Amino acid sequence: MKFTYLLAATALFFASCKSNNKELEERVNQLEEKVATETSVGANNENIVSSDTEPKGPLPVITFKEKSYDFGTIQEGEKVRHTFEFTNTGEAPLIIQNASASCGCTVPNWPHEPIAPGKSGKIDVEFNSAGKTGPQNKTVSITANTNPTLTTVNITTVIEAKDSKGPVKN
Repeated sequence: MKFTYLLAATALFFASCKSNNKELEERVNQLEEKVATETSVGANNENIVSSDTEPKGPLPVITFKEKSYDFGTIQEGEKVRHTFEFTNTGEAPLIIQNASASCGCTVPNWPHEPIAPGKSGKIDVEFNSAGKTGPQNKTVSITANTNPTLTTVNITTVIEAKDSKGPVKN
């Protein structure tokens, strides 16, 4: 069942690359949250985490300094970068298995070595605004050995179209 949600989320991610449909991106975020917190109903009607995702032993906790960043207004075609800093505030080494973006125009780079408890790391995100205009909201989904396994960070910007007349001279 989780695979179905991930497949649907992936399809929506690629679709969001071709449009600026805010509803579509919100739906992707909802699917990500559903995958991350998928539960089943127990005998007494209480929600319980399914047995295949139940944590065992001490866990790492990924704590971001900030979970969203706004580049402000940029020009079409500009490439911008931001570094999301995090700390493992848990009790076990943090292992990031993957970091994927909601669009091919956004590329995350993450540490591939374990992050010990109390230590910090960085996820660098590069956004290429080529061929895009208007407001943009991109999500980076981080899959790690945490509970929940999926954590997201976001970047936003407004892209001004290139002026076909060239730069204005005073």
